[in-house]
Amino acid sequence: MSTSNASIGMPLFNARATDGSQLTSQPKPGSFQLLPTPAGGFALISEPAAGTGFIVTDTVILPVVVPSNYVAGANALSLNLNVAAVSQNKSANVPRSILLNSTVSVSVGRPNADGSVTAIPVTTPAQNMPAAGPVADYSELTFDINGSSINPGDLLLVSVQAQFSEAGTVQTQAMICAAQLVAAVQNYQAA
Repeated sequence: MSTSNASIGMPLFNARATDGSQLTSQPKPGSFQLLPTPAGGFALISEPAAGTGFIVTDTVILPVVVPSNYVAGANALSLNLNVAAVSQNKSANVPRSILLNSTVSVSVGRPNADGSVTAIPVTTPAQNMPAAGPVADYSELTFDINGSSINPGDLLLVSVQAQFSEAGTVQTQAMICAAQLVAAVQNYQAA
């Protein structure tokens, strides 16, 4: 038996608002919206910055179940997010010079039977949100998660927060195009 890293896709259509409600295609303050992409998938889009001085803080919850072959207690868990800042009309570039205090941060929790949530440490601090040129220009941000208390089959609630403002009138939005949990798993080989 050997171990390796496996990527577990986190379907964005499973994303939820912080109150647990489903995301909609209509923007709500403090929450991302779920929009279909031309390629047939989905993307998470924040509300737009409404000009200079307007601070956007939007949060989305991404649920994921730890795979059954996860190596319990392994400290090899990470979250990869494909993210960028885009203009609301998706045609204008968002120059880095107009993004102010643009960060993406992650927290992780495990729900308990009594309704409480146990915090799981994320060891990577907030990262700068990349500015996109053409809409297809995204960057992958990686956040390391302390997996020492995580077991196979655990449900994890991954909270992703984008916070930014702009010095202009581009109406910048944060866009998340993909999310993956990378975990150490056992590989079983037939005898």
